[in-house]
Amino acid sequence: MKILLIEDDDRIAEALAEAFGDRNYNVDVARDRKFDHQLATLELWMNY
Repeated sequence: MKILLIEDDDRIAEALAEAFGDRNYNVDVARDRKFDHQLATLELWMNY
């Protein structure tokens, strides 16, 4: 399963990404608000 994690705090983002990764999730981390919204709404990300 793929997760898009949107978090601007690097420490929190890294901890969450690692925790999900340890549970076999494929995690993409986005940290820029404008890009986050664009990425979250693109069907391309969901099918990537």
